Amino acid sequence: MQLNIYTISHPILKVLSNSIINENKNEYMYINHYRYIGFLLLYEILRKYINLQTVYIKSLYLTKTFDILQQNNNYTILTNTSKTYPMITDIQSIMPKINIIHINYDTEENIKISIDKISNQHIFILEPILKDTTIIKLIRHLDKIQHVSLKRLHILCIASYNTALKSLGETYPKLKIYTTKIVYNKNKKNK
Repeated sequence: MQLNIYTISHPILKVLSNSIINENKNEYMYINHYRYIGFLLLYEILRKYINLQTVYIKSLYLTKTFDILQQNNNYTILTNTSKTYPMITDIQSIMPKINIIHINYDTEENIKISIDKISNQHIFILEPILKDTTIIKLIRHLDKIQHVSLKRLHILCIASYNTALKSLGETYPKLKIYTTKIVYNKNKKNK
């Protein structure tokens, strides 16, 4: 397994993710934690890929500077919004040029992406907890049908199970995965 796994160690993310991983039954806290985790997780990851352009406006006596997002960069989040809606509610307020696309990839027949030129974008697949290998169907579709470079494909999750990571590593070893925690299955002994 040669995956590029990045564990995000932001202290607030770690504290909030515990309630999601441990399946806290307090619904109010659960939804709010999802909201803040999604915001912080996306913030931490996207700041690496966002490019700013400095604009200078010169007047007679002074020069004003503004930083704006570069126009040529496009970002897309693919996610099942029925599972991740609380996580993505605030992201467009800070990043208005990001496309959020609902996708259901439980079966290969459900995968329908209607974006033109998706291959030139940074694509972030947002999954709350990466438990199994159903995400491989979506990655296969993006790779073989949409011709997305695996260098531009990133998986974001609150937590990921080691068995899912192992399967992903065997199939797509060059993927980038961002997570707050790796959960080891209790059924199997880990070395």
